[in-house]
Amino acid sequence: MERKFLEDMGLDKDQVNQIMAQYGKDVSGYKDVQTQLDAVTAERDSYKDQSDTTAKQLKELQGQLKDNADATATIADLQKQLKEQKKAAQANLLKVKKDNAINNAINAAQAQDVKAVMPYIDVDAISYNDDGFRFNL
Repeated sequence: MERKFLEDMGLDKDQVNQIMAQYGKDVSGYKDVQTQLDAVTAERDSYKDQSDTTAKQLKELQGQLKDNADATATIADLQKQLKEQKKAAQANLLKVKKDNAINNAINAAQAQDVKAVMPYIDVDAISYNDDGFRFNL
């Protein structure tokens, strides 16, 4: 919804401001749902990538099982890679959750445009976990 559209309908500035404020509240509720969906989608994609990689590596392992020494080394390498992938996926999920929490906080502060506010926020100085934000000043 645009202010110009409402003003062209003949509404005064106070009426336009009231309508836009209510519209902003309504839209922020939808943004919260979208950020949750983004987090779940990122988590799903991460698990899917891990599953695909594991399946591919297991097929390769089956072909290499002819030599027991090679199989043991390959299994150790695969276990190391899986741990690294899990760690990377958790870091990615935490980043998505942090970004969504920051966006939700900006929306809760009733900012008109999150993208306009983000360049002024030092996201590296903010830590986030499930308990909330911590500022590293």
